[in-house]
Amino acid sequence: MMPIYAITWNFKDTPEGFDRVVNNNYDYFENLCKSSSMDEFVILITCNRVEIYTYSKIEPDKKQFKDALIYNYPESIRHLLRVASGLESMSIGENDIMRQVKEAYELSIKRKTSGKILSYIFKKALNVGKEVRTQTSISRGKTSIPAISLDICDNEYGINGKSILIIGNGKMATDFARYLREYKPDNVTIAGRSIDHAKNLAMLYGYSYDSIKNINDLIKKSDIIITATSAGDYIVKDLGDLAKNKYFIDISKPENIDPKISKYARLLSINEIGKILKKNEDDKRSEMEVAEVIINQEQKTIDEKLKEIMLDDVISLFYKFANNIKKDELEELFLMQDFSDEQKKDIDAMANSLINKILAPYTNSVKQFIRENKNFDYILNEYTKMLEEFMKNVVKKL
Repeated sequence: MMPIYAITWNFKDTPEGFDRVVNNNYDYFENLCKSSSMDEFVILITCNRVEIYTYSKIEPDKKQFKDALIYNYPESIRHLLRVASGLESMSIGENDIMRQVKEAYELSIKRKTSGKILSYIFKKALNVGKEVRTQTSISRGKTSIPAISLDICDNEYGINGKSILIIGNGKMATDFARYLREYKPDNVTIAGRSIDHAKNLAMLYGYSYDSIKNINDLIKKSDIIITATSAGDYIVKDLGDLAKNKYFIDISKPENIDPKISKYARLLSINEIGKILKKNEDDKRSEMEVAEVIINQEQKTIDEKLKEIMLDDVISLFYKFANNIKKDELEELFLMQDFSDEQKKDIDAMANSLINKILAPYTNSVKQFIRENKNFDYILNEYTKMLEEFMKNVVKKL
C-alpha cells in the first residue's frame, strides 16, 4: 500500500469531530502534522471540512487525529478527486472548493510541506475538478450556500438599497461579504466577537464593522441579518416586534438565530436551504455519474504515474548504493597508488560504465516485474528498506 493518506473532519461524515476542530487555525494543524513526523502534507480548511493529505512512511495515529476519518490509498486520492470535483460539497458542484484546494496546495509549497508526490496528486486533482466542470453541467446555476441564500433573499425581499448585517468573520461570512457586492446593498456591516477580525474582513470590501456586543442596536439599523458563526448557542434571540419587516438568514449549525423570530419575520434557515441542496443533488444525479466516470479514469492514470515515480526512486537508490561503493573503493585505490588527475578521471569513467552495464539488466527486470505485479507498492517498499539497510551497513564499515 502506498503511504498516501487523507485525514478528514467534515460536515457529512464526522459532524461532531468537525465542530470540535474547525475553530483551530492553520498553525495548529501544521504542528499536529509535524509532531506526527509526516514527510509531506497539505492542509485544506474550508467552511465544511478540515482535511490533511499526507505522504508519510508513518501511518497516522487515530488517537492523535481524534474523531477524524482516515482514508488509506487508493481511497485517499479518490476522496481528493471527489472533493476537487465538488462531489463532496454540501452544495454539489460548488466552484469555491476548486479555489480552496488550489490555495491549500500553494500554501503547502510556500511553507515547503509538500514534495513531488503530493504536488503531482494535487495538480491532477485540480485538473480533474476542471474537467468535471467542463464535461458536465454539475456546476450550473448557484452552487454555494451563500449564493443560494442571497438569491432566495433577493427574490423574496430584495437586497439592492438595503442595510445588511453579517454576524461572523469566518470563511462562510467572507463568502457572503464577497457575493453581496453583486447585489449593490445600501451598506454592509460586519460584526464579530473579535473587533479586529471583523475590521479585517470589512476592510477587504469597504464595509463597516462593529462588535457583536452591540448586536441589538445593529439589528435595529439593518434590514437583512445574516448569521454565519460556529457559536454553540443563539446569538440572535427572540426580538419580538423588533424583528418585524426584517429578513433573517441563519446558515449556522447549530443555529445562531432563535426560531421564534419566524413569528415576526422571514427566517431562512440552514434546514430550509438543506432541502434546496438535496433537490439540486437529485437533479444533478446523472451529471454526478458522468463525473464519477471521469474520476475513475483519472485515478488509473494517477496510479500508474505514482508507480513510475516510486519505481524511479528505488532505481536511483540502486545507483546511489553502487556509486557509494565505487567512491569508497576508488578512494582506497588512490591512497594506495599515485595516479595523475587524467588517469583518475579515466578510472572513474570506467567504473561508472561498469556500474551502468552491470545494473542495467537488473533494473530493467525489476521495472518490468513491478509494472506487471499488482503488489508493486509492497515490493517497492521492501526494495527501499533493503537498499537503505545496505547503505547503513556500508557507512558503519567505513
